[in-house]
Amino acid sequence: MNRIAIIAAFTLLSAGPLMAQPMPGAPGPNPERQAARMECRQDARGRGLAGPELRDAVRACMQARFPGMARGNPELRGERMACRQEARQRGARGPEVRAAVLDCLRARRPDLARIVECRQNARAQGLVPRTPEFRATVQACRRGA
Repeated sequence: MNRIAIIAAFTLLSAGPLMAQPMPGAPGPNPERQAARMECRQDARGRGLAGPELRDAVRACMQARFPGMARGNPELRGERMACRQEARQRGARGPEVRAAVLDCLRARRPDLARIVECRQNARAQGLVPRTPEFRATVQACRRGA
């Protein structure tokens, strides 16, 4: 019985370092971006930022250094932010803000509202964002299929 336990423990301990190795052919960390992120973080901490403010400052710094890093549709992001600010100025809080943003988008830009609705439907189906299945479902929804 002790031999089995020792063999099992040895097997598990020796397999750990193998599992920690990156997959062959997978892209590794980008040293240039890592260095830039560290510089952005140090700069933001030097200004006394912490928590969400630190995160936002590092993100803004990284996007300024690497413009291609911004994810998503820039038009949708801008419209959504404007609608969110309007909703908050009217005093909406929590779930009310999300509903108000969607209503605002429907009024201002129905094409962008359709994207948001399609993404919500894909999430409701249990699909994980940024996967091929999710993207295909959103594209099919946008086309009206």
